[in-house]
Amino acid sequence: MYFLQKLKSRRATLRQSMYSEGKKRKLEEVLSIDYMSPEESVYETNSDEDEGQGRLTKLVVKQFEWRSDELTRELKSLDRKANRARSERGKRMMVKREEGGFVANSLHCHPKSVPTWALSADLRGTVFP
Repeated sequence: MYFLQKLKSRRATLRQSMYSEGKKRKLEEVLSIDYMSPEESVYETNSDEDEGQGRLTKLVVKQFEWRSDELTRELKSLDRKANRARSERGKRMMVKREEGGFVANSLHCHPKSVPTWALSADLRGTVFP
């Protein structure tokens, strides 16, 4: 659910950015659910509360092994720009995100139509002739 908000925020930030039209088109290619990192919710529970209930304290963001450094860098840049544009109240309401490890066995689980630049250097040439 949170990743959909993040995707919407990235798209809005890209539309409002000063990037060239070429760079915007390039990034629009990868702004879809297929490219979003999975997030695990971490809750704080009290001993009085039922299991599974509690306050959401953070989201642990897992990474895809197939992603290129360039794609990761561009997505983080959009996230920083979106965060700077938020109001103070909006920033306080954001759930803390923490980087986790890689998604297990994700190296060869990339979207079928992934652009070459979005693939890690290890995969370039193995997917496209």
